[in-house]
Amino acid sequence: MFSFFGFGIDYLFLAFAPSVAWLFVGRMIAGITGASITTGSAYILDISTPEKKAQNFGMTIGHSMTM
Repeated sequence: MFSFFGFGIDYLFLAFAPSVAWLFVGRMIAGITGASITTGSAYILDISTPEKKAQNFGMTIGHSMTM
């Protein structure tokens, strides 16, 4: 959820940026916050048992795509 908030802020910067420098600021915010989806998915899969790994992987992909 944090990453989507960061992307929302980035889109506001892209829409209302008065200069190119503000565009870079928005992209930096999106880059910093965007990594949380990948990190969260990796953590969930690392703590999963081998029997539940495929199920948990499907749930993390499904939840990240629907938010």
